[in-house]
Amino acid sequence: MEKKEHYAYVASYCAAAERCKQEVAERLKKVAISSDEIEEYLDLLEQDGYINELRYAQAYVRDKFRFNKWGKIKISYMLQSKGLPSFTIHEALGEIDPESYLETLFALLQSKARTTKSTTLSDKKAKLYRFAASRGFESEAIQRAFKQLTLE
Repeated sequence: MEKKEHYAYVASYCAAAERCKQEVAERLKKVAISSDEIEEYLDLLEQDGYINELRYAQAYVRDKFRFNKWGKIKISYMLQSKGLPSFTIHEALGEIDPESYLETLFALLQSKARTTKSTTLSDKKAKLYRFAASRGFESEAIQRAFKQLTLE
């Protein structure tokens, strides 16, 4: 493939969905493009608006929170693993509404509490706490949700 064909290929890849630089670089490596050329393509894609890491992070945060019901810790960790800078991650996480964050956590805990079988109340609380923590919610948020939750 020529440079124009490579660029058209990767531009269409980026146009299909939001992508971060790391995803695009991995895709280009699969096509056997050198590291120097990859950097060149990434710069061009960024200039042309195909890649915008803040826009990617915001979309990722919005989707993972809304559809997967992930907490900030898990979302942050996953974005870090994709090579995004921490200030970009922090800015994107700031767009989560604190009220809807707690409401989502509360709804998750209520749902899980109905299906959790435990002999003691403390055992049930521990299971729910671990569940919320595994979803990436912070201890403080979990404690606040527990205050609203009535367990039997």
